[in-house]
Amino acid sequence: MSRPRNTNADRPAARGFTLIEILVVIAIIGMLVALLLPAVQAAREAARRSQCENNLKQIGLALHGYQDTHACFPQGRLISHDPRYMVVGSPCAGPLDRSFLIAILAYTEQAPLFHSINHSVTILGFENSTIHSTSIGIFACPSDPDSGHPRRGFLDEPLPGPVPDFASVSFTSYAGMMGSVYTRALPDPLQGCSVNPHEIARTNGCINDLAPLTLASVIDGLSYTLVVAEKATTILRKADDPSHPRIAEQEGWWFLGEVGLTLVTATHPPNAYKKTPTSYSGVWVSSASSLHPGGVNGLLGDGSVRFIKETIDSTPLDPSTGWPVGLMPGVWQKLATRNGGEVLANDSY
Repeated sequence: MSRPRNTNADRPAARGFTLIEILVVIAIIGMLVALLLPAVQAAREAARRSQCENNLKQIGLALHGYQDTHACFPQGRLISHDPRYMVVGSPCAGPLDRSFLIAILAYTEQAPLFHSINHSVTILGFENSTIHSTSIGIFACPSDPDSGHPRRGFLDEPLPGPVPDFASVSFTSYAGMMGSVYTRALPDPLQGCSVNPHEIARTNGCINDLAPLTLASVIDGLSYTLVVAEKATTILRKADDPSHPRIAEQEGWWFLGEVGLTLVTATHPPNAYKKTPTSYSGVWVSSASSLHPGGVNGLLGDGSVRFIKETIDSTPLDPSTGWPVGLMPGVWQKLATRNGGEVLANDSY
């Protein structure tokens, strides 16, 4: 007796997905991605902010190492005495020179790099061109992508002597706090190379033109005095204008001491770039800033790091000019001074 042959009619029908079911699955996956993406981004930013805090702690340790050796803070800005760039007959009319970050290199496990610098000539010279493109990991915040790697630089004030074309320059995300206002307490060639006493009195931060500036001068207390703050370079992509072109290439050079490069003031509150138009590029480059949501990281004199909210009490700004209204300092300005005699509560910043 022969067995019956199976036919297609006897087989169970294979069940597939309908178009509606596929669309529902895709919609569910899309909703899950939309829910998870902010959490992933928040976790990544939390990691970047934590790394930024660690960078500042390392800078703080280096500053204290420098103080242990020299009994003072490093100078934030000084004039080069390279004879190739000096004005004849004026021993103090030269270009600005190395930053405070150069001074602390030896205390950041970068002693070989520090000793490779030719300290007898300007940091801008050909002899130090390898320094220009060297990137130091702890000098760049991971949330600030334009810092921490070589890119095109632009020197807006040509020097009379031979200098490189700065085609490869590394940028930093951190700057020393000069004080509550901009000052220039450097030798003045128009005054016989003396320093204006009025400017000395107004220079109230910890990293500035004064030298030597000792720990004893921080009468407000190290725990209540800001020494270094973030200064993002990536935000400057939007700051270029016809009167000030290529700002993003000029500001933030890690090796050069100047406001906008490795120095800031507390004249404007943290992240003032969010409150002022791009036409006020001077505000953007001279104030503390970051790409962390809500504020900036700051290094205090005792080596601790605090996240300072951009809503901290500060001298109000005139929206039409971008500059402070009145002379009454806020908590932000008081935090930036070393000798104001203010008493700050821990929960005020």
